[in-house]
Amino acid sequence: AVIFGVMADKDWKAMLTRLVPLAKRLVLAPVNSSRTLPIADQLALCRQSFPRVHVTACESLSHALQATATEELVVVTGSVYLVGEAIERLHLSAVPTADEKGLNEWTVSSAASTTH
Repeated sequence: AVIFGVMADKDWKAMLTRLVPLAKRLVLAPVNSSRTLPIADQLALCRQSFPRVHVTACESLSHALQATATEELVVVTGSVYLVGEAIERLHLSAVPTADEKGLNEWTVSSAASTTH
């Protein structure tokens, strides 16, 4: 199964056009952001363009993960924000959430301290 969610300002039609034919099942989930693309927009395109793919709309990533819990393989893709939320929810991150911001604040001194 593929869990997909994207921001409204991205080229989501091109993303879905490439992804959907590769999936047996597509689960649409909103990104936890005011910029998320409404699921109804995605659902309409998928049902019209890919009638053979089973498409499910979920109200949240949590519901999408629950809906795919018995799947052998699940790919979460679309927005990097959705992927990040999935990593947190699935406890796959080695970095505690509170310290994640530090990963984006790279400096020469921080790089030097990690090489010694």
